[in-house]
Amino acid sequence: MIENKEIVQSIRGAGIESLIILVVHKIVSREVVTKYYKELFLKIYTNKSSMLQSKEEQNYILGTLVMNSSMLAPVELKEYIERTFDENLIRPIDFERYEFENLLEIGSEATLEKLRNNIDYSLIEDAISDIESNYFVTFPLQQTRNTLTEVKGFSNSPNKSKSKAKNKKKRS
Repeated sequence: MIENKEIVQSIRGAGIESLIILVVHKIVSREVVTKYYKELFLKIYTNKSSMLQSKEEQNYILGTLVMNSSMLAPVELKEYIERTFDENLIRPIDFERYEFENLLEIGSEATLEKLRNNIDYSLIEDAISDIESNYFVTFPLQQTRNTLTEVKGFSNSPNKSKSKAKNKKKRS
């Protein structure tokens, strides 16, 4: 899925990120994911057209790959990540070199431990309730205002206007 250029880039990016989640929860080893990320970098650098269709897709996929690779604090991938920065292949707004250097300095274990406490890197146990609680906000129903009833002499109910007339007669 990650390497299929026919699939929307955001889904491919989610695939790259999902591998970090598997490492965080010790389902897949850091070494296995690092090795795969290295293969992705090599494929992109050797034959950009095989995985990427446009400059926008290159920015997105490489940005996602660099950001997630950096979370593994991989000395093994340092040259590929630095090359991406050196050649300006990702947008600085997505991820910057100093962020990579900070993660490298912190180290993979400390970074992964921090991610274990981040809900964005948790495993989905109940997809429906997870989606409902994270993506759908319910608001209490509010009664809409009728601006005509706020103008003196207008009413929602024909009975109210009749009772007002009766009240006037009683006062006289």
